[in-house]
Amino acid sequence: MRGTIDATGPIEGLDLAYRLNAVHLTTDSWRDNEKTRKTAVYPSFLWKISSKTQLSVDLEYFDGLAPSGFSTPYIAPVNTVNQTGTTSTSQAVVIPPGVVPKFGLGQWASMTINSSGEPGMGQRSELYSAFITLSHQFNDIFAARQAVSYFEADSNRYLSSVANFFAYNNNGEIIFERNATRNVGKSEILRAQGDLVATKKWFDNDLGATVLVGYDIGRSDSWNTTSTAQMEAFNINSPVYGQPFRTPMTKTVDNTGKGGNFGYFANAQISGFDDRIVLTGGMRRDQGKASWTRNNFTNVYNNVAKTPVVESPMYGLTVKPLKWLALYAVSSEAGAASRQVAIFPNIPLTDPRQILQTVTPLTTNDEFGLKASFLDGAFAVNLAHYEIVQVDNVRNNTSNDIINVPGGSQNIIESGNTAKGWELEFSGSLTRTLSLVGGYAYTETQAPGFKEDGKSPREIRGMPKHKFQAFARYDFTGARANGFSVRAGIVTQTAVWGIAENTYRVAGATRWDVGLNYRRNNWDFSLTCENLTNVIFPQSTIAPGSNTVDAPRTVYFGTTWKY
Repeated sequence: MRGTIDATGPIEGLDLAYRLNAVHLTTDSWRDNEKTRKTAVYPSFLWKISSKTQLSVDLEYFDGLAPSGFSTPYIAPVNTVNQTGTTSTSQAVVIPPGVVPKFGLGQWASMTINSSGEPGMGQRSELYSAFITLSHQFNDIFAARQAVSYFEADSNRYLSSVANFFAYNNNGEIIFERNATRNVGKSEILRAQGDLVATKKWFDNDLGATVLVGYDIGRSDSWNTTSTAQMEAFNINSPVYGQPFRTPMTKTVDNTGKGGNFGYFANAQISGFDDRIVLTGGMRRDQGKASWTRNNFTNVYNNVAKTPVVESPMYGLTVKPLKWLALYAVSSEAGAASRQVAIFPNIPLTDPRQILQTVTPLTTNDEFGLKASFLDGAFAVNLAHYEIVQVDNVRNNTSNDIINVPGGSQNIIESGNTAKGWELEFSGSLTRTLSLVGGYAYTETQAPGFKEDGKSPREIRGMPKHKFQAFARYDFTGARANGFSVRAGIVTQTAVWGIAENTYRVAGATRWDVGLNYRRNNWDFSLTCENLTNVIFPQSTIAPGSNTVDAPRTVYFGTTWKY
């Protein structure tokens, strides 16, 4: 059930305008123990102080409940036993002698099973925010903007963490171990952001330049706790939810922290020959302020000094040889201030088993391509080649036996995740009655470490080499006339690696969607069937017990009245 309110208009007698947007949503799911709830209110105000100055205030309140995590098991034929993170080794899932399996390997478990959700589990969050912006246009060249923002967030994430080791019991059923984890946190963030922009054109607008400089500074306060417990083994053949835990829920982390960052940036754009050539460039520098984390069990502080400055440059060139064709190339780096990462996030920083490592995340992107428009701009085609590289990427380890890891969770720091390939996108109207949108992506990936042969580099889990999607709509009577229209869509992808260690693949899939609309005056009726053939289509593959898939075949009926 979903209800919305959206109202806007001037406030009589004042140079003020308002907008109020609110939504409430509650829904059940086809997966066990999974509910979603959202209440959000977004009021905003605009005060036109003068013809050149205005003040805007954007407020937000959000209260929500979301699913606890990844939750669809895939019964992999192997168990990964690698403990180092560099070379993959695996062993076949063992069937005990004399046992007749009741569930085969290399297939999905029932889509209703929720490996990360028990009764009462989920991710609850509450957010308050305010964003205030003052803008002033000094003259035809210079303009300035100054903003102040405040965020306050409370979160409570309660979920089951899966060991991702499957085993047959003596009855031929498949079971795996799980831990329960509850992360409770609160954060407050205060930020100030400002920029100054100058725009000028010369020679009858044949040469132009735009320069923007700015800064942002922020301070954050946080508090978080982590509690863990060992759960009873989970049986996918006959799941029983709500069983008592083997061990009581015990708080393992209770930290308070304070930190912040400072950044400044400059960007420039130069255009010439009636915007046929556009040069862009920019630089951003970020630095983490001195910060500290206090262990509330012992009142021991962990201090982190001010971090080194991280630079993020960007360069780009766009050339328009024809009115309908643009060629472009861009190179950018997106860095972030250095920070400390706890290898075992569910135990205190002062625990002697804890390992702290400093990371400086960096993502580089090199891209070139073309953008073309046809049919007098009604249909657009984009073709691009890209290469993205990640350094100091932090991910949770999904192959080790979490039961034997301190706190039941472990982070892995990776450098060198690479994705490169080609992407084709198309969208628009081919005729007055037929519209089409979609694209094709060819992606090659590489991740740190080697596959089981010790020579072949790993690939990034969950990334298909080929993926194609398209959506078409045909209106029998024209866009504004009464009558029928039909819709159809397809999404297809090739097989993906099902775990970071690349020891097994999950098969590719093709999903079809169809729909029918009927419009009469101010009424519009729609009937939609998603996943028409009821296939299992993987969205995210993390590990055997932790995956996300599209919903099974689902039928929607809706009606809209415009007044």
